[in-house]
Amino acid sequence: MSVVTNTTTIGAIDAPSRRNTELALVIFAVAISVFAYANVGLALNGELPSGMLGYGAGLALLGGVAHLVVRRFAKYADPLLLPLATLLNGLGLALIWRLDQSERLLAHPSFAPAASKQLIFSAMGVALFVGVLLLLKDHRI
Repeated sequence: MSVVTNTTTIGAIDAPSRRNTELALVIFAVAISVFAYANVGLALNGELPSGMLGYGAGLALLGGVAHLVVRRFAKYADPLLLPLATLLNGLGLALIWRLDQSERLLAHPSFAPAASKQLIFSAMGVALFVGVLLLLKDHRI
């Protein structure tokens, strides 16, 4: 009996990496999240929120940095995971911002808005993600 082993790796067979698909989906996820943020502002005050540009830029920066690191260090990663994480993060930020606008919370003396803190935690998460990708050269170890 002979044992057949397959030593071919994904890189050797030149499979498509799907990074451009991931980039398009990340852009779409950021657009949906900014739309949700704008929708909350329009529902509450009848006008677009003043921090919408900063919110969109921050989320786009986080998604863009994560995408570039995945493009460089994990070419054959699943192209849906990062856009889904970006979308969930963006919708969560819009939800937290909506909760921050509650009159009951604003009236409480010890209230502090949480949406900006959550964006900082998201940045810390992306930094940890980048660190893991930089340190982990081969996921099969």
